[in-house]
Amino acid sequence: MNEITVETIYYENKKRLKFEVYNNDNGFDRIIKEPELNRPALALTGFVDVFTHQRIQLIGNTELAYMDTLSPEARKSSLRKVFKFDMPCIVVTDNNVPPPELVEIADEKKITIFRTVFSTT
Repeated sequence: MNEITVETIYYENKKRLKFEVYNNDNGFDRIIKEPELNRPALALTGFVDVFTHQRIQLIGNTELAYMDTLSPEARKSSLRKVFKFDMPCIVVTDNNVPPPELVEIADEKKITIFRTVFSTT
């Protein structure tokens, strides 16, 4: 895979994947270097030793269910650990609504969040 931008991924796939820009397009110039996706569930728990942050981060029901068990303060702390890494973008699946802490930190870091109606698989 050649390196491509988040903007390219969006415009080439928005209809097929039913992408919606959830927060903003400030991260459209970010580069995607790997074609694989990553589910950051383990990283959200604090284990980031093998976190493949350079991939598109896919947040589905598992990640959201975990974050829902946390208080807003703990959720923010968990997300801050993950957002220390430079990631290209985030895709939230199943038409889920990302927690406000996720949107807030993504906005701070200029990382675009997409939402899709499709399931994670």
